[in-house]
Parts: sequence; C-alpha cells; structure tokens
Amino acid sequence: MAEERIAAENKFEAVDNRLESIHNKLGSISPQLDAISNALDDISNRVDRISQLLTEARQREIHNYRDRCITAVDIYSRLGYGMLCYIFLVAHVVP
Repeated sequence: MAEERIAAENKFEAVDNRLESIHNKLGSISPQLDAISNALDDISNRVDRISQLLTEARQREIHNYRDRCITAVDIYSRLGYGMLCYIFLVAHVVP
C-alpha cells in the first residue's frame, strides 16, 4: 500500500513538474505573442489609413473630372451646342 502511495505521489509530482514547465514556456511565449498582436494592429491601422487616403484621392479625382466636364459643357453651350452639352452632362457627369 505504501509503495502504491509513493508511486502515485511520484506520478503526481511528475505531472505537476510537467505542468509547471508548460506554464513557464507559455509565460516566455506571451511577450512574443503580444509583440505579434501589436504588429498586426499596426498593420491593420496602416491598411485602414491607406484605404482612407485612396478613397479621398478617388473622390478628389471624380470631383476634378466633373469640374472639367462642367467647364467643357459651359464652353460648348456658349458656342451654341446646348442640347449636345446636356446629353454629355447627363451621360458623363451626373452618374
């Protein structure tokens, strides 16, 4: 009975040591995981910023294109091409 108890205590101690080893390894990995998480957050923020900048640039380009079209329509309408300018305006600028 005493031998079984000692064997059980030894197994328990071996399991306890193994769990402590795993805990220590996880503790050493935690800072690395934190660093990876921070790097991924930084990348995500940069991608969001790039997306925002591209959207703003696209909106500016659309606005500039519409301004140029409206200027062209104004010039052609002054030359007497009013209906043609209206069709161009509806087809290219309004959508």
